[in-house]
Amino acid sequence: VVDWGRDLKMLDILDLSGQLPQAGLKVESIRGQVVLEDDGVSLNEIHLAVGESRIHVNGAVKSLSSLASNPGAVGVEVDLAESRIHAGEMARLFPSLPIRGTIGATLRIHGDLSGLVLEDFVLTHGRSVLAAEGTVLGMPDSIDYQLAIRPTTLTWTDFQTVWPTSGLEPWDRLGAVAASGFSEGIVQFDTTGGSPRLDGSVDLEA
Repeated sequence: VVDWGRDLKMLDILDLSGQLPQAGLKVESIRGQVVLEDDGVSLNEIHLAVGESRIHVNGAVKSLSSLASNPGAVGVEVDLAESRIHAGEMARLFPSLPIRGTIGATLRIHGDLSGLVLEDFVLTHGRSVLAAEGTVLGMPDSIDYQLAIRPTTLTWTDFQTVWPTSGLEPWDRLGAVAASGFSEGIVQFDTTGGSPRLDGSVDLEA
């Protein structure tokens, strides 16, 4: 269903499917509403099924006219409801993505690209739950983050499955580790397509 006015252009997607041949992925279903305005786009109740991933998102991108000259001024609002993301499949689209496995995700974020606020960030895999809130600064050139880690439970098996190249020493002998605390650091992106470089610290209290 298409409503194409002068100031507002609206597209209702009842059910759309297709292929991403370069990534070898099947788009099983896309449903929701896309609204185009003068200087932005809104996504309303988007339900996306790609491979083993199931994503439910509402969001908006504002001030798109700034994208070329000042990308950090582009406004973003994202509300990712309980979703399931197969990171291994996503890595076919984004080869530098270091994580793997299937991850449950909830995210609420808003602000400009240069200064985003994470109000709710929860990742789950197996027995592990990582919950945090904080700020993300400096995009799109880098990510300077400060995160308050809410009560979290991690097992080495889950962590290793999700981030096999982390380089951390195994802690499997500790079993499930429950902790909260604070983390800050910088993620530098490799403009040549290599993996991002993380320089940061984590201060946890069990």
